[in-house]
Amino acid sequence: MNKSVEKKSAIIFSLLVTGIIFFSWCAGALLLSRNYASKKINSIKNMYEQLDIAASEYGVESEEFKTIFETNTSTFNCDILVLDQYMNVLEANVIDENVETERLLNYFFDKGAKSNTPPKVFEKTDKYTVQISNNYTLESEYIELWGVLSEGYPIFIRSAMSGINNSAKVANTFFAYIGIIAVLISYFLCKIVAKIISKNSELELELKKRNEIDEMRKEFLSNVSHELKTPIALIQGYAEGLQDCVNDDKESRDFYCDVIVDETKKMNKLVRNLLDLNELEFGADNNTIEDFDIAELINNCITTYDMVMKQNGIKLEYEPLEPVYVSSDELKVEQVFNNYFTNALNHVDFDKIIRVRIEKEKDKKVRVSVFNTGKQIPSESLPRIWDKFYKVDKAHTREYGGSGVGLSIVKASMDALNQKYGVINCTDGVEFWFEVDSK
Repeated sequence: MNKSVEKKSAIIFSLLVTGIIFFSWCAGALLLSRNYASKKINSIKNMYEQLDIAASEYGVESEEFKTIFETNTSTFNCDILVLDQYMNVLEANVIDENVETERLLNYFFDKGAKSNTPPKVFEKTDKYTVQISNNYTLESEYIELWGVLSEGYPIFIRSAMSGINNSAKVANTFFAYIGIIAVLISYFLCKIVAKIISKNSELELELKKRNEIDEMRKEFLSNVSHELKTPIALIQGYAEGLQDCVNDDKESRDFYCDVIVDETKKMNKLVRNLLDLNELEFGADNNTIEDFDIAELINNCITTYDMVMKQNGIKLEYEPLEPVYVSSDELKVEQVFNNYFTNALNHVDFDKIIRVRIEKEKDKKVRVSVFNTGKQIPSESLPRIWDKFYKVDKAHTREYGGSGVGLSIVKASMDALNQKYGVINCTDGVEFWFEVDSK
């Protein structure tokens, strides 16, 4: 994981945290005031219950009632007004007793209070009513409870909504600051975690790569030793035969020498192919991109096989085109085509036809295909034919001196050029193809 990926991960995580915090803040802004108001209403109702019980048990003129009255007014910061049976003020904790007495009496006689809008009733029982109303003097909203205590004494309890709203705003503002700090902390924490994960991932990838290289090395050594074992055994056997003068006639000696030379050529070809493949797979061979005529390159390659095709009765279907210029590595393209064409020569059968085509594609690509009549490649072998040393028909491959490396070189070359390639089983044969960039 590189630094840009780490940064993107941190930003994405921070955005997610920001979204969650913003959603929570919006929910708080919408619901916090209501929650505070609901709690305030419960507090006012609880206050009423305490005063009602005190009035019932001790009487409104008792010291116990006064103590509970004073405790509630100081604890809950509410305005409370209690009248006697003659509507005179008995206990009060309000700014203007006359105004609030008039307000309470108006509620009792259903005259309402002087307000632009009627009170919004939350709860109404036989003993009291809880509502939200506007004070015409102070022009602010209040939660109010008005009714009678057990002994029939009128009571009025009021708490300003402004305090509730202010508390909600303070809480939301505090939550917003905490949210900003949380976003910043989450961003830096995410970067730290991303770095730790990145280092662990890099270590895992490195270990995995080392294991893969180790397995590849073991497999490579096993395949190479297997491929070299047969020609070395043949060379050794025929060389010992010559040394021991098993055959004295010239014809036999020439045959022995021809076998040794032929097996030596196969070994030399295998070594050269392995060196080429090693350079391609490990990036030691750089691409040399240039413009060239691929039609001319293919003409020259095919010409070198004229004698082989005539000797084996192979019919070539290829119409030389006017120049087709492409932009690629000429040596790699030549090597890929030669591998395809020699592969076709070695596997052509039945009607013994090889067909070569050069086609200009719509996406500024040039497609080269090599088809030969003969047996199809088994479907289970199609994905593996590009693997090193893989042979569909081992006996036939040994017969023409193949090593199973040619198509691996094709794969490595086309991967190095970042181009497409493939194989198609046709009804009467097999077609190999590759693409290069048009000039």
